[in-house]
Amino acid sequence: MKFRKNYGMIDSILIADSSPLIALSTIEQLPLLPKLYQEVIIPQTVWEEITIQGRGMQGADTVKNANWLVRKQGDAKLIKVFNLYIDKGEAEALALGMELDNCIILLDDLRARKVAA
Repeated sequence: MKFRKNYGMIDSILIADSSPLIALSTIEQLPLLPKLYQEVIIPQTVWEEITIQGRGMQGADTVKNANWLVRKQGDAKLIKVFNLYIDKGEAEALALGMELDNCIILLDDLRARKVAA
């Protein structure tokens, strides 16, 4: 991870999975992300997991109302390959990470982190 001494903005894009976003919104720290990264991307599948399937649950409204979150879809072929090993949201996050330059993927799942490595 790239940190500057003054703890300013990190010169990269963040792609986030659902659990870290929900955790940050639960402790009311989700607004830190756009202050730290140039752009914060949420895979479409992750968006749907949090805001549609998770409607009424912790973090759903906070994520839904975060107008700075950029929703993107990853390459379907890459998602299909990654989805053999990890869930669809994590698979799409990794697919986007392979498609975009200068990005960091925020994952909490050990298996997804191993696949990413």
